Amino acid sequence: LALALLLLASLSFWAWRARRVQRVLRQLAEIDGLTGISNRRHFSVQASALLVDCAKAGGSACMIMFDLDHFKYINDHYGHATGDWVLRQVADVCKPLVGRNDCFGRIGGEEFAVVLSGGGVEAGRELALQMRQRITAIDARANGGSFNISASFGVTTTRMSGFDLDRLMAHADEVLYASKHQGRNRVSVYQGAQPAAAPF
Repeated sequence: LALALLLLASLSFWAWRARRVQRVLRQLAEIDGLTGISNRRHFSVQASALLVDCAKAGGSACMIMFDLDHFKYINDHYGHATGDWVLRQVADVCKPLVGRNDCFGRIGGEEFAVVLSGGGVEAGRELALQMRQRITAIDARANGGSFNISASFGVTTTRMSGFDLDRLMAHADEVLYASKHQGRNRVSVYQGAQPAAAPF
C-alpha cells in the first residue's frame, strides 16, 4: 500500500510538472519576451478569431497600428538597452487601456497593433489618442535619457476595411505612414482611397 501511494504521488508530481512545462512553453510561444504582450503570431491568431466572431455576430471591430517615432535614433545614440526600456514602457502604459476582449501585440521591432472589439471609428480614434498621450508622457530621464518619446498611429474599422486581418492591417499601416509623412506624433484615420489625418 505504501509503495502504491508513493507511486501515485510520484505520478501526480510528474503530471503536474509536465503541465507546468507545457504552460511555460505555451507562454513562450505566445508572449513577446521583452514587453510581456502578445507576439505577432499570437496576436494574429487572437485577432483573426475575434474578427470571425464579430462578423458572425454582425458586430464591428477597429484596428489600430502604431510605430514609435525616431526609434532608430534612440537605439543608435543611447544603445539598445535604452531602446528595450522604451519598448517596455510603451507596452506598460498602453496595456491598461486595452480591454479583456481586445487584442494587443508587438508585431515588429517598434510597431504595435490593437484590435478593439465592438469599436467604431470614434472609439478607435479615442483609444489611439489616449495611447499617444500616454506615450508622450513617458519621461526618458527615468532611464538617464534626454529624448522625447512619441508614436504615429493609423486607425481603420471593419466598416471601411472588412473583416480580413491582413486587409485591416494594410489599411491601418497605410494611414500610419500618412501620420509619419505629415509630421509624426499624430493619429490618422483610414477613409478609403484618401486617408484623412487628424493632427492631435
